[in-house]
Amino acid sequence: MEHLKIRLYNLLRWSERYTKTDMVYLSRSGFWLTLFQAVSTITSFILSILFARYLSKDVFGIYKYIISIAGFVSAFSLTGMNTAIIRAVSQGRDGTFVTSLPIQFRWTVGQFLITAGIAAYYFFKGNYPYTIAFTLIAVCGPISTVTNSFASYLHGKQDFKTYALYSTYSSIIYFCAIAVATLWLPTVVYLIAAYYLSTTLTNAYFCWRTLKRFPAKNTELEPSDLQYAKHLSVMTLVGSAANQIDSIIVYQLLGPAQLA
Repeated sequence: MEHLKIRLYNLLRWSERYTKTDMVYLSRSGFWLTLFQAVSTITSFILSILFARYLSKDVFGIYKYIISIAGFVSAFSLTGMNTAIIRAVSQGRDGTFVTSLPIQFRWTVGQFLITAGIAAYYFFKGNYPYTIAFTLIAVCGPISTVTNSFASYLHGKQDFKTYALYSTYSSIIYFCAIAVATLWLPTVVYLIAAYYLSTTLTNAYFCWRTLKRFPAKNTELEPSDLQYAKHLSVMTLVGSAANQIDSIIVYQLLGPAQLA
């Protein structure tokens, strides 16, 4: 086995004269990213089977409707900051990640108020499952939106192994939570709770781990980084909202079964 590793290493180094790229680094990073993609694809495929077999059309349609509204509202936050973090960190400005967190939280105030308003609307209509679901989104959504920036920081640091491992753990936890809700608690409230609690807790935990493992050397945020993030957020706003609006319209016009 050791002999095979040496031969593979030498082959990769030999190929660099033609590719003009660090092939050893590329192969290592590519392995971890491929691992994450494989786990994500497998878990998504299994969940699609579980949804089709164990969820009614109405429950799945309502679940998609609520998730679409949450995605639509989150498009109005500072979504471009993740790309700005990748650029800044790759240029050596590690502190951009830390400094951006409170700024991103301020930009999620609208996200919180809108989803909280939707929860209040359904409360006064007497639709308590929807009320609980949107209350969970109002609380967890902003936290999850901001703390998922750890992935962008790791991308900027080119630490693809840590990124892939954290993302793989998150995918497995999310899969387990949704699978349990689908098999034993197949209601909209439990599905939304499983979705948002699993993603929010894992994002927050791995964000904390990233901050602890890579303490920032500086905490300066370049004005250009914030402007770049704002421009990207505006540019992607229409596309992000359009990806969700069709599901909302189908639900309102045709009902949850047709959306499913």
